[in-house]
Amino acid sequence: MGLQKTSGAAGGVVYDLDGTLVDSRDDLADSVNAMLGRLGLPERDPVVIYGFIGEGAERLIRRSLGPTHEERYPKRPRSGARSTGSACWPGPACIPG
Repeated sequence: MGLQKTSGAAGGVVYDLDGTLVDSRDDLADSVNAMLGRLGLPERDPVVIYGFIGEGAERLIRRSLGPTHEERYPKRPRSGARSTGSACWPGPACIPG
């Protein structure tokens, strides 16, 4: 049984947030830095953001805001695509093996 070509909108999208299928750290760091920019805050080094990953999106965002700006959590932008003006990111890389 081969792949069948279909037309129309996708019924859903799967995103691997825990990094078991793809290395999505760079994409998460890009999204966090886009959010910080929309809030008028300085970007963080991606390696610093990597250390914030784990325990869900809310923790990632709060850690990225830091204790000085954590009260801004309710005001954060809700969509990375809207914040960059583009819905096309380069995409995560597959994990070798």
